[in-house]
Amino acid sequence: IYYYMGIAYEEGGRFIESERAFRKVLEINRHFVSESYEHLKVLNKLVKSMPESELGKALALSKEISRAQVAGLFVRELKLDEIFPELWRENARGSFGESEGPGQFRRPLPEDIMEHALRKDIEKILLMNIRELHLRPDGSFGPDEYVRRAEYAVMVADIIVRVRNEPPLTTQYAGVPSPFKDISKQAPYFSAVMLCTKSEGLLDSEYGFFKPRGRLAGVDALTSIERLRALLRLFFLHGE
Repeated sequence: IYYYMGIAYEEGGRFIESERAFRKVLEINRHFVSESYEHLKVLNKLVKSMPESELGKALALSKEISRAQVAGLFVRELKLDEIFPELWRENARGSFGESEGPGQFRRPLPEDIMEHALRKDIEKILLMNIRELHLRPDGSFGPDEYVRRAEYAVMVADIIVRVRNEPPLTTQYAGVPSPFKDISKQAPYFSAVMLCTKSEGLLDSEYGFFKPRGRLAGVDALTSIERLRALLRLFFLHGE
């Protein structure tokens, strides 16, 4: 009974009640123990990073999220355009949309976002030109393509480096051996993963594996965004 109560609370977005129900299963210690433990691992993250937006709540239990949804989380949960508006204002003029006048041309918005529910969020993110979340060479955005964990690490690392005005990632971890069994130090995303895991603790690895090609889960995106939000606000307050 407690196990199914936990499932119901979880699906209803009542994460604290769900966590209590699954813990009761562990106390009884008879059935559904391993299943409850797996749910608790996710719920522990969600309770700490309690999503604020409706989008965040909707994606909390998703096993995979898309490029459009990541853009939406960066705007609605991280509020990147509010914390550091200079990341997009510097590129806002002459970037996308209709021309402002004679001789003032702008790039057209990608056709594959025109009817998308998260179009406004994607437009803001496109102005920031975040690595791995910008336009494709063919001019498309690919809003419904799922995001890999390594791709997401590159996105987050790019935000951090630009905000802090730090040296390129390629120089920060030069000569550092890879602590991951599934990532070579020659991998193009190695430094980004190092920054997001070992340096800032924004993304987790398990038993020496990062799973770079694994799809990004909603809970991992929300947890990293909660930590990143605190990191960026701390930087903003102290100007370090």
